[in-house]
Amino acid sequence: MNIIPIYILITIIIANIKKENTFDLFYEGAIIGLKSSINLIPSIIGLLVSVRIFSESGIIEILITLLNNIKIVPELIIQSFLRPISANSSLLIMNDIFTKYGANSQIGYISTIIQGSIDTSFYIITLYYGSLKIEVEKRIFFIIIFTNMIILSLAYCLGLLFF
Repeated sequence: MNIIPIYILITIIIANIKKENTFDLFYEGAIIGLKSSINLIPSIIGLLVSVRIFSESGIIEILITLLNNIKIVPELIIQSFLRPISANSSLLIMNDIFTKYGANSQIGYISTIIQGSIDTSFYIITLYYGSLKIEVEKRIFFIIIFTNMIILSLAYCLGLLFF
């Protein structure tokens, strides 16, 4: 059973019991939602452009060549960099890891831990702070980077220890 039609029906019944004009309330809510969406557009465009610049700049290829010399799986590092920015890009990298190394491999497990434990924090900060027009404090980025480094370290340790 789908819950959304039930929720809409309950909302209409409550509005009618309170003698509210349901359509006018819906219309006002739609206008507020549209204004919020319009306020989000610059933040989303800025984030998409920055992700595209990052991926096209060649930094990823440089990291891969450097990490191949250190014997660290480069796909995991790339996934670690992309996860705070874009969940879908990170998911594509994880899919590549599964294809190349296998889903039940140690690297596959570490990739799954990374995907499940790191949030898209830069995306969230950009989206919410940008839509609310709040100036972002610089130390919040350091906090995000620090916590992501701790989570990555734990993900690698758990992956090596248990899998």
